Amino acid sequence: MVGTFVAATPTISGTAKVGKTLTASRGTWTPTPSTVTYVWKAGTTTLKSSTSNQLVIPVSAKGKQITVSVIGARSDYTTKTVTSAKTATVAAGTFSAPRPYLKGTVEYGHTVTAVRGTWSPSPSSLTYVWKINGTVVKRGTSASLFLRKAWNGKQVTVTVIGSRAGYTSKTITSYAKTI
Repeated sequence: MVGTFVAATPTISGTAKVGKTLTASRGTWTPTPSTVTYVWKAGTTTLKSSTSNQLVIPVSAKGKQITVSVIGARSDYTTKTVTSAKTATVAAGTFSAPRPYLKGTVEYGHTVTAVRGTWSPSPSSLTYVWKINGTVVKRGTSASLFLRKAWNGKQVTVTVIGSRAGYTSKTITSYAKTI
């Protein structure tokens, strides 16, 4: 005779955001399965199938809802699959980044360099926007700016813009320094 599992509906905890970790709780099963598999899906697309009850949300899940199916198996029992409710729609990830600062001698005739610090995750592209008294004087991928004599006595700042697929772009501006 083949037995039948009694199983709770699994739940998902964590924030539905790219780069965050979700954790599944399978709940109580009677009897306890000898093997448990977690199948994570975004919509109808399988993201991961393993014995791990955790998922780091990939970029491909952005804009979708995630579910987890728990599959329990044991000798002499019919394999059982139970599926969680859907998460909230997966939001774009966010960067963690410090305020950039200027390195070098902040005087005309010298070059200053923007130090962006460590971003998490690492952006795939960076843009540096250099301003003198609030007016853009240079925009691009260069982290350095030569300070001209005409800017003497004025304020210099650099804004660092980081971007990566599946993440909200982040913009951070340094404190102003007087040339």
